[in-house]
Amino acid sequence: MKVAIADHSPACSMRLGSLVAEIPCTKSIIHILDPQVAIEMVRTNSPDILIYDLHTGGKESMDLLKQLLEDLAVALIITLVDMDISYHKKRCNEIGITHCLNKALDFEEVPTLIKEYYGKNNPGCS
Repeated sequence: MKVAIADHSPACSMRLGSLVAEIPCTKSIIHILDPQVAIEMVRTNSPDILIYDLHTGGKESMDLLKQLLEDLAVALIITLVDMDISYHKKRCNEIGITHCLNKALDFEEVPTLIKEYYGKNNPGCS
């Protein structure tokens, strides 16, 4: 399983990377710190899972996520927000993203979501 992590904070990106690395079947982790290269990095690396901090892309985050959903075959997108969670959950649901987590409170749930999602089709990966 290939995972891309787009987060403007190197510390958060590395922490998420260490959590994801503990999941069986993790083959590679791509760290994306610059939203301007996110689409190209996802296109080039074809991750199965994208973890995306909505703060990374600024005001254009939703447009970027919508483009990723329309153009690329990412199996699972998990968004993280550190601001108004109800507003962003609604916006994410409107474009088809079902996993929108509060970065401060739900950070540790990311590996569980990945195991549940990816493990369904890949026995031994959960």
